[in-house]
Amino acid sequence: MKTEKNITELLLNKLNTFDPMKDSPESIPDEEGLYFMVLREEDALATWIRQAVPGYTMELFNGKPLLYLGISGRGLRKRDYKNHFTGNVRNSTLRKSIGALRFNLEDRAYRDEKKGKFKGEKEAEISRFMKENLVMYYVTKRQLNDGALRKIEKLFIEFCQPLLNLKENYNQRNKEFRKELNALRTSK
Repeated sequence: MKTEKNITELLLNKLNTFDPMKDSPESIPDEEGLYFMVLREEDALATWIRQAVPGYTMELFNGKPLLYLGISGRGLRKRDYKNHFTGNVRNSTLRKSIGALRFNLEDRAYRDEKKGKFKGEKEAEISRFMKENLVMYYVTKRQLNDGALRKIEKLFIEFCQPLLNLKENYNQRNKEFRKELNALRTSK
């Protein structure tokens, strides 16, 4: 579809990169935007997963396997760097999924119906994995000049099917993986 191609081209032309291994968090603007978390290497996730889950496939985004995407309404630096790269699973669904793929329930410090937190050393291990294995691409709302972040997010979830996006991801591909991941995230 022409519109999808145009949006993709527009996005790629305005894309910014944050590499947590070499860039300062201060380089990320603290404004609204759309972000894409990609793996540096395709097999990084496979070596992280603690147990056998259904097979999965990953689409490439800007030449790298797309893991997750989202909108930051509170500021890219605050939401994406602080919550995702250095926060805890209570404030980041991305961290929660990455942690659930690696650790057991016993590794959680506490949990209630929907929120949980891993023990300190496990949270640190999640942060280390993310910094060593993820790169973030982003575009600010101001760069797009149209404020259509939700529309673009929905379009990319539909067509790129990011592996760890569970909400609003109804694609058949990776359905069993997402089902198992959801069970790991919410098991008691």
